[in-house]
Amino acid sequence: MGIKPYKRLKKARSWKIWQYLKNYKFNSILLRNFAIIIILVVLPSCTLSFIYSHNTKSILREEVSSENMNTLYRSSDMLESTLNQMKRFCYNLSVEQDTLLFIFSNKNEMVESGLGERIIEKITMYKLMYDYIDSIYLYSEQTGLVVYQGEIVSLNEVPDKSWAYAYIGMKDGEYQIQSRRKNEKYPYLLSLICPINNGYSTNIGAVVVNIDVEKLGALINSNGRITQELLILDDSGALYYSSDRSMLDHPDEAMRAL
Repeated sequence: MGIKPYKRLKKARSWKIWQYLKNYKFNSILLRNFAIIIILVVLPSCTLSFIYSHNTKSILREEVSSENMNTLYRSSDMLESTLNQMKRFCYNLSVEQDTLLFIFSNKNEMVESGLGERIIEKITMYKLMYDYIDSIYLYSEQTGLVVYQGEIVSLNEVPDKSWAYAYIGMKDGEYQIQSRRKNEKYPYLLSLICPINNGYSTNIGAVVVNIDVEKLGALINSNGRITQELLILDDSGALYYSSDRSMLDHPDEAMRAL
């Protein structure tokens, strides 16, 4: 019977202590100052920090986007300039005197006159001038001969001749750019086919400049600023180049996925 009053007394004391602490918390100057600091200093600072961080991220995104677009424009200009340069090169080669002599000369005549050797030396020199040129072919429809890999051979002896099918369907005086694989294997090429007519009513041959597209892509991204996928398409949407080899292996599937 003597224990119960003691428990009640202990409980009453605990309640008084709790009430005292409760009143102290709400009445404490320190607590009020702390609340004021939170409301007037911390919250505004956090808000300003959030706004600053958000604006900074937006500015960075805009700068990165702008830099990517500038890089894309520079790459496009470089590609267009390179292709135009190759077109001029093709045309100049197509109207050279030795090229026109090649069109109407048979193999024996070229050997005897030294014409074949001169043409091969010129092509070798031209190829060394441009790192991205894989090969240069001269084709005579009149004789069926081709300057190929430092030799003059019949078109039937040339293993890499998918360009010839494109040439057959060409109109007079029409340039054509063909995306293909050398020997139907490797490397990937952009072939610029420039017909030779020299005033004739039909094409009598062609200059074929084969550009290694991977080397061309390396040239375009020589500064290393292109960090995303790089695609080269023609006006019709045909894929000429991709920095992703799998897209070059399966261009139709790749274009459907875009």
